[in-house]
Amino acid sequence: MLLITSCQEVPSTPQQAVPTETTEETEEPRLTTCVEFEVLDGVATTPSNIMLFFGLQTCTGEPLLGLQKEDFLISESGKPISLFESNLTLLPRCTGFEFISVLLLDMSGSILHSGSLPLLQEAAKGFISQLTSEFQQVSILIFDGREDVQVLQDFTTEKDVLMSAIDGLSSHEIVDKSTNLNGAVLQGLDAIDAQFLLSTDSVLHQQGTLVVFTDGTDQAGLVEDATAAEAVNLSPHKVYSIGLGAEIDPAHLETLGSQGAVFPNATTEIATAFNQVGEEIVLESQRYYVIGYCSPKRSGDHVLRLEVEGYVGAMKGVFNADEFGPGCDDASIIETAKLNAEACADTSVFSGTGQFFD
Repeated sequence: MLLITSCQEVPSTPQQAVPTETTEETEEPRLTTCVEFEVLDGVATTPSNIMLFFGLQTCTGEPLLGLQKEDFLISESGKPISLFESNLTLLPRCTGFEFISVLLLDMSGSILHSGSLPLLQEAAKGFISQLTSEFQQVSILIFDGREDVQVLQDFTTEKDVLMSAIDGLSSHEIVDKSTNLNGAVLQGLDAIDAQFLLSTDSVLHQQGTLVVFTDGTDQAGLVEDATAAEAVNLSPHKVYSIGLGAEIDPAHLETLGSQGAVFPNATTEIATAFNQVGEEIVLESQRYYVIGYCSPKRSGDHVLRLEVEGYVGAMKGVFNADEFGPGCDDASIIETAKLNAEACADTSVFSGTGQFFD
């Protein structure tokens, strides 16, 4: 087995772009940006398969998105490994990663009385489409003045199931006109915690997000504002808040929205607000990568070095190849990946056709 002793190489002044050498005096030097690897895990298995799990961002904190297998450079013990020789494969993000989101909707009454429910439903459905396209598990909870939130739809990656649940809100009847906003936030965070506990060791990285929509303030008084704010502050999960209308408390929603608070000016802008939050969630997940490749080594310990072409910085690890031999190919890379694919909705994502494969 591997391996990865997380080792990160960055320039001494990572915030600055580094000029590279040029071959002609008249050519302007090309600026190379520093990159940071978030090393999560590495696995080495027979016949000679290596899988690497990591996140990428520039040294100024910008996520590094949309990389293809050609953008990665691998060397072992100082010797470059070609794409052809390594069968390097960019695997689906759900391999080893689990991304889940809870959509928490205020159904305490005013959104229904205003006639704006259809606009909220369309906004929520657009949000769901964004997340389910990225292997996100989504749960929909609704709240009013009652002590407990109501589960409109439990966690699933099935877009149609989630859409149907949102459509079902058209027949929703008001039960309690009060608003237990703070209590709902606590229960939304608890729902993410509980879902993560169901995961197995094949999941190497988990990312949970709570998105809260309300058009009012906490009126039930079951949980204090400070208690909800503290829970968000202590939680490892990301929280976004969306507040609509004149009755909201923007300051409190900004406290609850640890990752951001959005305040549409009118009901017609709800979709834009949800889209903005959805884009941020998707971009955060897209900075994670899973790479599988075949090592040509057949004995001994070796230092693996992974770089991104055009960037300064590297990820390093050590593996042993004493039991390595022939037989590693595209098919075996995919079979090894499936062992860590618990978060994938189904293994058809490994079919070899689609955005993750060339």
